[in-house]
Amino acid sequence: MKSDKIQSAIGKIDVDLIEAANQKQSAGKRRQIWRSVGLAAACLVLIVTAVSVHKLLDRSGDTPDPPASTTEGLSKDGGTDGKINLQAEIKRTGEDCILTVEEANAFMNERLPEYREDLRASGLVIDDLRFAPNGCSHVRTGDSGNELILNARDFLLYDGDELVAMVTVIKEPDRISGGLAWGGPWFSEYQAFLEAHRGEALVYLYVGDVEAILTPDGQIVTLLEINHPGSGLESVIDPAEQARYYEFFRFEENTYTP
Repeated sequence: MKSDKIQSAIGKIDVDLIEAANQKQSAGKRRQIWRSVGLAAACLVLIVTAVSVHKLLDRSGDTPDPPASTTEGLSKDGGTDGKINLQAEIKRTGEDCILTVEEANAFMNERLPEYREDLRASGLVIDDLRFAPNGCSHVRTGDSGNELILNARDFLLYDGDELVAMVTVIKEPDRISGGLAWGGPWFSEYQAFLEAHRGEALVYLYVGDVEAILTPDGQIVTLLEINHPGSGLESVIDPAEQARYYEFFRFEENTYTP
């Protein structure tokens, strides 16, 4: 995914190292590996700071990039140029590896101590790390149509009351893995957005490669907009249909209530 691949390499550094350590080293040696890369991880935080303004989390593990447009306008088979499409049916993808809420929560509980250690190795001061349970999936809309992702969920990690990181949990035929991202300069703004919408059921979807959040009152907000007002999805939304987006794309899997 274009620049997503950069953040994938950064945000998921813990997966590569932890999996390698699990296969070849003892738990004690794994901790030693993390200490040895602590300085490199701290440097990568600076890179994440620049890249993560544009993307929330990598999605290379679930669905591919939408293909190039082959038709004009919108149809039941898909859209063009990443437009939100109310004409296409919403297909459920990843049904061969459905990640249940129970599986995702169990994975997060098991890995939380390792994520705490990883974040400390990156230079963050972590006292009381916890995660918002259940997480949420996404609907992807764009040239390939509309797809509800069933094999991945995103989780927010807090140190006390402060949002410090996010994890994408992905289920594959032979394993469940998690990609950790931290250091986003937009975390504080994103947290403020969530607090402003506390108690509201927010709907998450990807429009092309841009993550959007739909609010019950018909707003469509992207992480770009949270940091840079006016840099949203004006070119790919239909203002006449905007009020319908929320209910059309709302499913239990991709709904999160802060």
